[in-house]
Amino acid sequence: MHDNQVDIVAIQEHNLRGHDPDFSTRLRQFQQAADSLEYTLFLAPVRASTVGGTALLVSKALESKGYSTEACYKHSHGRYVHVRLHHTDFSNYITLWSIYAPADEKERIDFFSEMAPYVTPDAVLMGDYNC
Repeated sequence: MHDNQVDIVAIQEHNLRGHDPDFSTRLRQFQQAADSLEYTLFLAPVRASTVGGTALLVSKALESKGYSTEACYKHSHGRYVHVRLHHTDFSNYITLWSIYAPADEKERIDFFSEMAPYVTPDAVLMGDYNC
């Protein structure tokens, strides 16, 4: 990814479950892998067995280009994570979302309805919409 100059990667179904006995070990492995590829990991761990979880990888190379990142929110059940990407030369920012929407249609409609008030015009939505 680094060689291809990929700056942002959205990941769905990472299956890192907060209640697993090896959660800390696996989280550390995820973080070490991201670090070795020169990315910052923003991860929403899974709390339910039916959800796969989501994450964002943001290239550390963006820092040398004047960008900074700020974690905003992780969905309590691992359905989304969003991060602000800000450039030092501008007052505004972009909000990056990695989404893993429910497969069930009613749940998906409810999910997007609950999420809608937090999605601003500067948002970039990425992920698995299960549509």
